[in-house]
Amino acid sequence: MPLQKTTETREIGSYYIFIEQDQQMALPLGEFNLLAPAVSFTIARLSFGAEQPPAVRLFRHIFRFPEARLNKAARQRWVDDSLQRLLTPLDTPTSRAAEQPDILTPGIYSDGAAPHLYLIETPRPREGYTEVLAFNARSGGDIYRTLINAAQLAPVAELVSQRWQRELNSYAPRGESRYTFEHLAGCLLGGAVGDALGAGLTRRSLGQIRAQFGPVGADDYAPIDGKIATLSWHSQMSLFTAESLIRAKRRADAKGICDVVGVVLHGYYRWLAIQGETPPNPAAAPTQADGFLAGLAALHARRGPSQTVLTALRSGQRGTISQPITQSKGAGAVARIAPVGLARMIESFSLGAEIAALTHGHATGYLAAGCFATLIRTIMDGAALDAALDAAEAELRQAPRHEECLSVLTRARELAAHAPATAESVEQLGHGASAEEALAIAVFCALKADHFAHGVGLAINHSGSSDLTGAMTGQILGALFGKQQIPERWLSPLELRHEIEKLAGDMFLEFSGAPHTLWFAAEREVYPGW
Repeated sequence: MPLQKTTETREIGSYYIFIEQDQQMALPLGEFNLLAPAVSFTIARLSFGAEQPPAVRLFRHIFRFPEARLNKAARQRWVDDSLQRLLTPLDTPTSRAAEQPDILTPGIYSDGAAPHLYLIETPRPREGYTEVLAFNARSGGDIYRTLINAAQLAPVAELVSQRWQRELNSYAPRGESRYTFEHLAGCLLGGAVGDALGAGLTRRSLGQIRAQFGPVGADDYAPIDGKIATLSWHSQMSLFTAESLIRAKRRADAKGICDVVGVVLHGYYRWLAIQGETPPNPAAAPTQADGFLAGLAALHARRGPSQTVLTALRSGQRGTISQPITQSKGAGAVARIAPVGLARMIESFSLGAEIAALTHGHATGYLAAGCFATLIRTIMDGAALDAALDAAEAELRQAPRHEECLSVLTRARELAAHAPATAESVEQLGHGASAEEALAIAVFCALKADHFAHGVGLAINHSGSSDLTGAMTGQILGALFGKQQIPERWLSPLELRHEIEKLAGDMFLEFSGAPHTLWFAAEREVYPGW
């Protein structure tokens, strides 16, 4: 009868191996252990030098013995063969090891049991039980070493890019909510498309536009300095708003408290820094240009930022509703606010207004921003456009000094009820240079839109701030209809298209509440919580 337990050690090349054979080795089986005949290999790499330990432990791997009884010689051959299967991948380049379906290469793996993930540090077979570093994917904590059935492991990178990505894209929230990746990406991409389409027209009169593009106007990107589909400063700041809201949520999750507006102000200082400006010192928030967006060269391009915004940020002061630092109601206050409606954090109206007031202190400017944030949030919650406008108006009526903004918004809705969808109708609402005019034009164009391209085309072909009104209309219609309604001929050349989609995906991971999203959220180095 074979011994219950035997041990031996071997040195093979640069490896030191401890081998343990046991007739009743404890192998994990769900919440219990299975006692079975098995052999355990603990492999260490020999090291040389007086200041180094004699061996550095690499991993432990266990194989169950074959069901058939083996004589002593056959048993020894099987142990030798199993050991060779462990050592071969260690001396094989990772790229070649990855081509072998029976080898687990270094990386993060899942066994499908939330919320734990497993780190494999060196290659090993997919057969048997292997020792891994386990951690809680939601918190990043609870780190410990454990044995796990290697056959159950699937690489997280594969889950993210294939099966899990399909689940993410097809995620459908309960009820009528539009809070899916499709609609969130539609809002961010739609705004960028509308902005880039309008940017080439924004200094032209309606007559000039029609003279060059015909009576219908432009239906594609107009070149700017020899380039097409580039983003204006409005989209740049909108993207920094989105990034900052992710970072604010990270801080709130980690600390239990967060000054969201302060984190957004830090985001605007990052934008200011990469625009070639010297950040203010002292300043009302950190000014380091770190994070995902600051590393994108395209966002360093200076695309005509307003003096109001530059002056406010250069001052180092924090504008508030009660203590404004400007009296501007320019549309730059509202053009960057749509991400507030996408972020499920706190009440959208007040947050949108407070973020706008960082640079624009006139009540009409920051109230238009609060109204627009509520409009986007309510659309994402599943409301039809008219119902979302009703909700935004109801919030607006509660705010002091709302009369001017409400009057223009009401006029836009009344005009949409009877006026044709023409540039002449759009121009009855103004040119979009002020916050309330930009909001009114975007609302009119969205109400008259038969589809995304129709509404955005209406929003850009007029004698005014075509980039602003195109961006805001694109954000509304992108949230309503989703990314699939944005023509590919507009998406394909769009500057930073893939980076915007990544940002949309990261917002979805943070704010949607979809299953398992916290497993795969971007690294904290990408979105640090400050």
